[in-house]
Amino acid sequence: MSIAQAVPVEGKWIPSTCGMCLHGCGIKVYVQGGVALKIEGDETNPDNLGKLCPKGNAGLSRLYDPNRVRKPLKRTNPQKGPGVDPKWVEISWDEAYEITARELGKVRRDDPRKLLCAIGDFQRILLWGWPAAFGSPNFYPADLETEELSIKYPELIGKFQIIFFCEVLEHLKLAPNEILRDFKRLLAPGGTIYLTTPNGMSAGVFLAYFEAKSPVVQYSRSNRAAHLDNFVHVREHTMRELVSEFENAGLRIRHRAIKEYFDPNSLWATAFIGARSLLTYIAESA
Repeated sequence: MSIAQAVPVEGKWIPSTCGMCLHGCGIKVYVQGGVALKIEGDETNPDNLGKLCPKGNAGLSRLYDPNRVRKPLKRTNPQKGPGVDPKWVEISWDEAYEITARELGKVRRDDPRKLLCAIGDFQRILLWGWPAAFGSPNFYPADLETEELSIKYPELIGKFQIIFFCEVLEHLKLAPNEILRDFKRLLAPGGTIYLTTPNGMSAGVFLAYFEAKSPVVQYSRSNRAAHLDNFVHVREHTMRELVSEFENAGLRIRHRAIKEYFDPNSLWATAFIGARSLLTYIAESA
């Protein structure tokens, strides 16, 4: 069929919810011929009123990433530990559903309270009610700004070989060393913390100074109420700051790196060094 004879495919906007972070903003997705082409904020949603951050706009990349996991993976190596190959194999969705239903069914028939859900509250109420619907009151929610995990859940102390804390720190107004000290108590001997967060040498930090805001002050759990009005919503840290925070928490940095993710040919790259880059740390008990 020639271009002149091609029949245009009519597209439509479909309302949905962003899954790129914990906020779950309202979005609308333009779909044409079964392919999502554009994401915008939903102006009718009272949560974000049509606004959408760069991460939300990048949702198409997540959807069509060529390296995404497209099928369920099953571990075939029963041995676990650092450096051990899990030997993942692809299985069908039917087999994955059958395994999930079989294993959860065993627990529910025996005693549903034996199910411990460690899914947190990343997508708000969508996950909070799942353990209750199953029949278990046991799950691990926590407000990191007001609660210490090692105090709220003492049974977790010394249990974790690895803790992933990826792009969460910048959403908290709490001093990083308080959270890191809490995580240190949860680590098993030889355990590690893997932390990533945006680089604080960003355009947003410089703009905060120009607007007479303080992007460097933080509160602690002990004096939280007295300082809530003094902070920007998102607090990004520099490489040097976090090195000090790890040391104050009694953690030794085993590896650190800066991952640049802006266009090196852009003028912004020279105007703001590290304006769009990600700090990565791997740390262990000192």
